Amino acid sequence: MNVTTKSHDGWLLGFSSMMERASDVIMPRIIEVIEHAVGSGTRVEIETWEQLVHYLTYDVGESLDPIERDVLLRIALMNSGKIVTHKNYEKPLQLGLNFNRRLSDRWSLDMGLRVTRHTTNMLTGSSDTTNISERQRIFYVGMPVNATYTFMRRGRMSAYLTAGMAIDVPFSAKSDKLYNIDGKTEFSRSVSLGFTGLQWSVGAGVGMAYEIAPHLELFFSPRITWYIPNGSKAETQWTGKPLQISLPFGIRISF
Repeated sequence: MNVTTKSHDGWLLGFSSMMERASDVIMPRIIEVIEHAVGSGTRVEIETWEQLVHYLTYDVGESLDPIERDVLLRIALMNSGKIVTHKNYEKPLQLGLNFNRRLSDRWSLDMGLRVTRHTTNMLTGSSDTTNISERQRIFYVGMPVNATYTFMRRGRMSAYLTAGMAIDVPFSAKSDKLYNIDGKTEFSRSVSLGFTGLQWSVGAGVGMAYEIAPHLELFFSPRITWYIPNGSKAETQWTGKPLQISLPFGIRISF
């Protein structure tokens, strides 16, 4: 929903909130032992649980916590075949503040500030009770800029096109891992993901608004957004499915 207030000089001040639909992804994955599965200092790619057993038994160095190694080895021995990670993106929560400047009867410029929280749950392992579960939570502060062109006004109805871009900067990124054996957590670790990279995006959409009362209108504004890949290993809905279609609707108030 958007709530908008209007000043006499043509500026609009709006508050908005948005929750996107979650999505599930099931995909095969090559685990880099250092960067995801274990967190040690060795860049070794592991495709199967059998390869992981061999690595942990014969090749792992002293940089890996011995307790973590033993628990991970037990998990690897109780799984088999290709290592697969099941990902679930929780609904991103977004809160924002936006300013809209009317440039003419047809054109306007929209600028804003928003905070977005992404939560991703991952489960690695073929066993329901012996596996590695991970929860990543990343917060972004972003600034979207959009141009809007109103191409139709008929009575209380109006239609418009909008296009623009945004930049989102991560300011908090954390990963919590649980190593589970027979349904019990035997080892856990929480690590900061550090700076996960700037997230640029571009988008465009079309919208319709209907004035149901003075200073009060309903709007529906389908939009397609492409989140430009940035090489980050952070797991979010933006990186997992960079092309997003959203169907925002709500009530806009102006005065």
